[in-house]
Amino acid sequence: ELDADWSEHIVATLPPTLEEIVESHGVVSTAAIAPSDEEWHRDLAILSKVSQPPQVLRAQRPSTGNSDFGFMFDVTAGDTAVCIRALHAASSTGWGPLQYVVYTAVGGWRPIKGSKRRWHKVWSGEATLPSKQGDYAPIPLGEEGVHVAAKGKQTFYIHSPSHATAVAFAPLPMDAEGKLIRDGNVVDADGKISVSTGAKTCSAAPFESVATDSVRAFAG
Repeated sequence: ELDADWSEHIVATLPPTLEEIVESHGVVSTAAIAPSDEEWHRDLAILSKVSQPPQVLRAQRPSTGNSDFGFMFDVTAGDTAVCIRALHAASSTGWGPLQYVVYTAVGGWRPIKGSKRRWHKVWSGEATLPSKQGDYAPIPLGEEGVHVAAKGKQTFYIHSPSHATAVAFAPLPMDAEGKLIRDGNVVDADGKISVSTGAKTCSAAPFESVATDSVRAFAG
């Protein structure tokens, strides 16, 4: 609500960071402003941007029966901000429903792989994930999703305490020339985001037994 003369045309510019958030989130229709006795009109922006339709980046290397209790991996945004609204995942058995929890954090998984306090839980619930090669089921990331700024990196960790076949992955991913993709490099990309190699976790307790002995890719 504005206590103002609506015949006055008010225009301002948002800082770049806020513009990225608005662009990834969609239409913005409210703005917080200072008290009316201040020159708030210098900072107020009435802005409407419509985000692009949802897109899905599918892993080019589906699992062939490899899975464990959990998997963590990094996502990097391209030149524009993005909002990750779901992870599409699989298991190696299709058993379910199983209990799943999804965690996220800004940056990469390697420096924080064993520190639960550095991660933020974005979803928990039950799901039955498919086991057929190339089939995936969505696990939502809350009502707001996870926003990633342009060129920003966000790490994700999907874990289930229920069974060692809960989360599928692809071992030893190869590039288009048949060469092994090095640890930390991109395994899938579509111009909007890129997904890097990750690590499986081999314990019913999250953030324990993080296996970095081999190169692995998220299958989803």
